Parts: sequence; C-alpha cells; structure tokens
Amino acid sequence: MKFDLNRLRELSITEVAIKLGIEVKRKKVLCFMHEENTPSLEFDEKKGMFFCHGCNQGGDVITLVEKYSGSNFLSSCSWLENAFLGGTANIQQFSSPSLKKRVIPKIEIHANSEIYEWLISHATISKSGIDYLKNRGFKESIIEQMQIRDLQHPSIFFEDLRKKWGDDQLLNCGLAKNHDKYGITSIWWDPVILFPFIDPVSRVNYIQARRINNKEPKYLNLIGLIKPTYNLSCLQQMKLGDHLFICEGIPDTLSMIQLGYYCIGVLGASSFDKSLIPALMDFEIIVIPDRDDAGERFFQKLRSEFNSVGKSIAKRQLPNNFKDVNEYLRSNSRN
Repeated sequence: MKFDLNRLRELSITEVAIKLGIEVKRKKVLCFMHEENTPSLEFDEKKGMFFCHGCNQGGDVITLVEKYSGSNFLSSCSWLENAFLGGTANIQQFSSPSLKKRVIPKIEIHANSEIYEWLISHATISKSGIDYLKNRGFKESIIEQMQIRDLQHPSIFFEDLRKKWGDDQLLNCGLAKNHDKYGITSIWWDPVILFPFIDPVSRVNYIQARRINNKEPKYLNLIGLIKPTYNLSCLQQMKLGDHLFICEGIPDTLSMIQLGYYCIGVLGASSFDKSLIPALMDFEIIVIPDRDDAGERFFQKLRSEFNSVGKSIAKRQLPNNFKDVNEYLRSNSRN
C-alpha cells in the first residue's frame, strides 16, 4: 500500500499524540520513552516534530506512532491513514509502552540538515529510478520508507539549489565544488540515485549518491565531510537485547531492512564511528561481511573496536554462492 507521506507529516502532531493516548496539557509532557519526574518531551506544532530533552529522541508524526506503539514504519503509516485521513480499517488502541533504560546516542543537529532536507523534499523518484532499484531487488515500499530519490538532470536541479542557498553554503555542505575551469559546479553530473541518511531524531544529516550509468566511481560522497552511519533511525524502534545487524554499504543494509531486520550501514571500515558504541551495547551485534578479503577485514576492524570495550560481536556468513546480502536478496526475489 502506498501512503501520501507529505499529508501524513502535515497532520497536527499534538492531535496525533492525543489520539495515541498521551496526555498533552502543557507545552512539555512526561516522556513515555524513559523514566523521569520532570516533563522533558515537547511538541513543535509548527514543524510537526517532537523531541525529548531527557533522552535526545524525537521525530515527526510517523516516528511518534512508531516509538509509542512499537509498530514498524508501514504499520504506523496505516494507523495514521485510518485515524486521520479516512481509512477504512479499525483504529488500534495502543497502551502506554513500558519504560526502558537505554543509552541513547546524543545527536547534535547537523548544520547542513536543512539543505539536505530541502533537497530530498523537492527531488522525486522517477520511473527509471524505481526500475533501477527494482532490478536490484528493492520493493517500492522500501524506496518510499527510506525516502530514496533520483536526479535525472543534476545540473538543472543544482541551479535551483544555488538560487535557494547560495554557493558558499553549498560548498560548506559538500554539494558543490570549485572547478578550475568551470567555477562552482555540482558534485553530480550524471543521473544519480540519492540515499538520505536519517539520524535518530529524524533529521537528514548526509546524502550518498549512486551513479545510474555505472561510471566509476559508482558511489559519490559529499566533499570534505565525514561519512556517518546509515539508518541510525532504526535505533528508535529497538528494544534491549534486540539483534542489530551491521553491513558495509547501503545496498546490503537496504536488503537486510527489506528482509525484516534491524540493520545499520557503515561506508567502509575506516568510517565506523566509535562514539556510537555506547548506544549499541544494549543490542546483540551481528556483522554480515561480504564474502571476500575486504569483507573479512571489515569484520575484524569492527570486532576489534567492540572488543576494546568488552563487547563481543558475532559474524553471520553468507552461503557460498553469494558474495553479499544484496545478491542474496535478488536471488530470492527471482525465485
């Protein structure tokens, strides 16, 4: 089922909270995600966002339903559709979730998030982009859930970015470069798929692009910025002791998500953010490396980092005939 995500995200976050059963009497309320005596959870009606200053968790109306109910993304969208937009299914009533104590990664709002979010909200996904992703085994529901977009004519879109944000900001956020011959230009020239990185408070803090025409390099990163971890937003939905898979790269991570697992993606062993380890200690960590020497080095690097703080992690080996998780997904999609 396809949902109009823009309409869902335009719903009053206060009304959604009340419908869920959260008692909203003042600007701040007691957070349902952790134990506290002083209210620290607040709703920003103008932005349609919630945020808890006690546990540093927040997001939009969809995230609120996910977090309160323990439902996944699609189930939460369905609940909102039925509750507010005239859906036909019965409205499920959720009981208040049991409180849990977990280390939550402290998230600082990325200075460039507003630009990245504008880009993702104004870009679309074309039929050719959808077909490209479907050929790699991905369903439209995953494309929609992960807010994947494409640009068939990046240079034209770049001019809109320049008018909105100016050259200096685009250079600072890694979306532009200063070419010796052509001056300020986009970092993307060929048609690209865009993968937004959404952090635990539902902000876009990075974008990686993938050339559709398979020119090298296939993957294009933002210039001058550290590559963060992909799909950290899944930590919002997890409980103590859950299995968390770690893959190298976005396609394998998306494949695991489509297969129904919690998974985060690291863009190379050298890009692993050690500061995340305290927030991952509550989970059973399982690494699925590619079946090659580089994959083994990736696993050994992560194992060394976790072992240094007394945390053991496991490795899940792919069957012999598959080199990575995405190849496994595509094989099963064809069967």
